[in-house]
Amino acid sequence: MWDVATGAELLVDAHAEAAGPPAGSLRFAEDGRLLAATGDRRGMRLFDLSRKTSRLAASGAKAYHAVAITDDAAGFAAITSALESGKLIYDVEIWRMQPASGS
Repeated sequence: MWDVATGAELLVDAHAEAAGPPAGSLRFAEDGRLLAATGDRRGMRLFDLSRKTSRLAASGAKAYHAVAITDDAAGFAAITSALESGKLIYDVEIWRMQPASGS
């Protein structure tokens, strides 16, 4: 991840379980510190750019598509889809997260 204004590298994050760059949705928290990304095969990942860390925020036997993040970076919503009994089902999931330890 790079700062587009300066070209400086902000975060190098390559997880073995990721299927490559997120092909889904990217949303920043209002302060720009936290980035929520969907689209890797494991779910939704949160990147803390100030701490240069990431963590898996949501996962399961479903695809995570568009994501929204509250201004305080504690609330999230994502559109998901899953195959259930041969039918493609779409849903909206809403949840709150505690800050990562050390925040």
